[in-house]
Amino acid sequence: MRHHSIVRWSIIALLIGAVAAHGSAATAYYLDSSGGNALQDGLTPTTAWRSLAQVNARTFGPGDSIAIRRGTVYAGTLAPGGSGAVGAPIVLTAYGSGARPRIDGGSQPAAVRLFNQQYWHVDSLEVVGGSQYGVYISGDQPGALTHFRVTDLVIHDAYSTPRWDSGLLVIIPFGTGVHLHDIVVDGVTAYNTNLWFGIHVGFNFFAGDPAPALRSSDVTVRNCVVHDVYGDAVTVADTNRALVERNVGYRCGQAPAGISYTPNAMWCWSSDSVTFQFNECYEMSSYSPGVDGGAFDVDWGSTNTLIQYNYAHDNQGFGVVVYGLQGVPSANSVIRYNIFSHDRNSEIVLATGGGGTLDGVQIYGNTISTDRVGLQAPDVARSGSGSYLFVDNIVRSSSPTLLDVSGGYLRVDHNLGWCTSGTSNWSSGSGVYADPQLVDPGYHAPGMPTTSFQLMSGSPAIAAGVLLSNMGARDFFGNPLPASGPIAIGAHQVAGGSNPPSGIIVNPGFEAGGVDAQAIPGWSTWGGTTGVDANADYTESYGGAHTGSFHGTHWRSTAYEVYTYQVVTGLPNGLYTLSAWVRGSGGQTYAWMEAKDFGGAKLTATIPATTAWTLLTIGGIQVANGQCVVGFYSRADAGQWMYFDDVTLASASVPVNAAPSVATAAAASPNPLSGTTAVLSVLGADDGG
Repeated sequence: MRHHSIVRWSIIALLIGAVAAHGSAATAYYLDSSGGNALQDGLTPTTAWRSLAQVNARTFGPGDSIAIRRGTVYAGTLAPGGSGAVGAPIVLTAYGSGARPRIDGGSQPAAVRLFNQQYWHVDSLEVVGGSQYGVYISGDQPGALTHFRVTDLVIHDAYSTPRWDSGLLVIIPFGTGVHLHDIVVDGVTAYNTNLWFGIHVGFNFFAGDPAPALRSSDVTVRNCVVHDVYGDAVTVADTNRALVERNVGYRCGQAPAGISYTPNAMWCWSSDSVTFQFNECYEMSSYSPGVDGGAFDVDWGSTNTLIQYNYAHDNQGFGVVVYGLQGVPSANSVIRYNIFSHDRNSEIVLATGGGGTLDGVQIYGNTISTDRVGLQAPDVARSGSGSYLFVDNIVRSSSPTLLDVSGGYLRVDHNLGWCTSGTSNWSSGSGVYADPQLVDPGYHAPGMPTTSFQLMSGSPAIAAGVLLSNMGARDFFGNPLPASGPIAIGAHQVAGGSNPPSGIIVNPGFEAGGVDAQAIPGWSTWGGTTGVDANADYTESYGGAHTGSFHGTHWRSTAYEVYTYQVVTGLPNGLYTLSAWVRGSGGQTYAWMEAKDFGGAKLTATIPATTAWTLLTIGGIQVANGQCVVGFYSRADAGQWMYFDDVTLASASVPVNAAPSVATAAAASPNPLSGTTAVLSVLGADDGG
């Protein structure tokens, strides 16, 4: 996994690669409203075009690029013609320094429009206005509209007559026999509109739901932030195989009464194999209390939907609903390892209506902290042979009704329930009834939980769950799940069914799993204040490990802020030393290793600017509360990198950085960059991390 395989669409690399691959057949064009000229050829920055009309008048070909000067502003619709080809997309991007180039669509139907085109990369624009769409990608010619990349856009302030078939970024087929394929939306920020959708991919507004074989396919929406829209944040419909991950949606559903639609933050309908993971949804509203206004929704005709590792809180509606509607089943839904906190309706809801049915729902490994019902599962209409279970979940609530279940179809066992205000309806067959002893169980603020909702050392949830088949590889916090033996109840799985022994770092050499991985087993990620930089940390073999085959990495093709950390609990109080082998580019604004939350002030050590593996230590960690958070923090411009490997936290009486078990295997072929040592112990008051 090289750096560019994690953040796939580095525009500079794409532009150079596309042009180089096709030689003279690929042409670069430039647009500059301040320094360009209508009589110029547009082939260099000094002979740039001046207006959108010049761009819109040309049909571009495979490998061409259109670069718009940063800091410039354009009124109207940007609608360039032509299509790219396999390996030679057309790239629409920015050049120069300063703010993103701004396209102001005003009262035009869309500010940016691609219609009946394929193989386009659109990057680094600010898009304002548009009466129906901000950015609109569609087509009405039968067949597939293939390969679009929409990255690093800011789309906002589009206002018109409210209508539900509208949005800030809408990528849809238009008409019978049309579908989408190979769509990636990455790093888009969309906000402030009375249009319905923040980001939507897939639904054919004008031909209805197609047969499954004619659905769109292979859609990804990641690292996006959507807020203050009339309707939904991120939606996918009529699609086979979609991934919606690491997005944040908040203050959506702002439409007033009288607009007869039902907003939710992130949801799918009439789709197969959609995964929602690592997302945060909060402060979702609905003009009609009790009708939607929730975080996640698996809706009519959706099959094999997976909702995992998400955080929903403070929504007017539910945390998640699985809904059978319109005469078709929603089948084989899995809801696992999520945290639901203080939503205003029941946190998990099963429902049917309009002749729809459910065919299998598995709910396990979630942590619920609320003052409402944890699970509302009435005797819904059912079809097929799918299994129904609610297992290994924590339900902590001030409501005496923890579970509202009827019909006898749902397996309910090995859960942990606790009513904070007194007696509850918890039955002995449901599992343990006791205080789960969670860290900060009242947390419901913006930002993915890092230590909140984790199990304390004496929690009755430890080793009280039941192991199911195909539970996945990790819990909410990144800890690996056991392959056998006891498992904890809830979204936090502590190693081996109990707290880790003193001083033990889980996955210290980043070898767990044996492959390059975005999600690092045993470690958690904070991806900046908006959460969109969470893909800037990962494990890889590229560049060589200190020992073994893999190391941790911080890198991204755009500016980023990321923190990789682990909470080490069960530590006897006393003096400890943290150490790791590190190396890095040295161009970061900040780059450090740290120890914190151990009962004293945070300690940091700056990552040195060296390409040689260097031993970095922090001494004098006086643990007073039985735990320590250890981690690596970076704030950097595009392309800056940092590697870290072989992390230890040891009693001060133990030699620093004793070799991990993988060192023996690596000794026969030592890393040629090894050998430099720098010992730093710095009391830090820096921000971040």
